[in-house]
Amino acid sequence: MESVKRSIAPCSQVFFMSCKNFALFFLIVSCYGQRTENIMFRIKGNNLSVAYQRNGNGPVLVLLHGFIVDSRSWEPQIKQLCEHFTVIAWDPPGTGQSEDPPDRFTISDWADCLAILLDSCGFNQAHIVGLSWGGILAQEFYHRHASRVSSLLLADT
Repeated sequence: MESVKRSIAPCSQVFFMSCKNFALFFLIVSCYGQRTENIMFRIKGNNLSVAYQRNGNGPVLVLLHGFIVDSRSWEPQIKQLCEHFTVIAWDPPGTGQSEDPPDRFTISDWADCLAILLDSCGFNQAHIVGLSWGGILAQEFYHRHASRVSSLLLADT
């Protein structure tokens, strides 16, 4: 077990980004399977029930996770970031507590579903952070809804 703990630490990556007048510090770590204490909200997007967490108050920051995990993978970051941001971490269709999408659901459909989620929360713009598959989604979201992106951070994409 000790060798596993030592091998995870070097894989952690630190990212720094400047967002207008404030700096944002990210420490991305492996935390799959961690239990969440946050309340999951639901919206109807693209005829699917989509679950998401909303924490904190401030500029809107959307966290898009990697493939085969759900919003719980962001728990350590949410706890820190919600002191300065309104943090949205969702379970896109097919993950976590959201419904499974139809077979022909595309990355464009996921991007449009995210736009519907932001609309339902009353947010016109957001800082978007995409990790791995979430980075692919973030790029598609920017492609389809560029005016809604305040800044874009892509990690391991």
